[in-house]
Amino acid sequence: MSPFNALRSSVAQVYNVAPGALQRQYVNRRHALPRQALYTAARELLGLDFTVIGRMTNRDHTTVRYGHQRHMERLGEDEAEQRRMRLVIELYSEQMQGAGRWNA
Repeated sequence: MSPFNALRSSVAQVYNVAPGALQRQYVNRRHALPRQALYTAARELLGLDFTVIGRMTNRDHTTVRYGHQRHMERLGEDEAEQRRMRLVIELYSEQMQGAGRWNA
């Protein structure tokens, strides 16, 4: 599994949505926060730029940049969101360790 797909899977699991829903073209408010979390995680953990994240999620890079910004603001003020992101990181780390690709 690629690092991005492992991350997408982790976000989907924590936010209780289907992994594919994070990449579909349609707009559904239920998926907005998980999508923003995926943008943030991909940017901060994988070091991907907004254009690459946009290609991987079928979104324009400006949409990704805005979603990342909104999510970073939310992380600064919402403890529940901070806990969810810590859980995403833990799940992602476990998946990558299991795949033999985690070196930290």
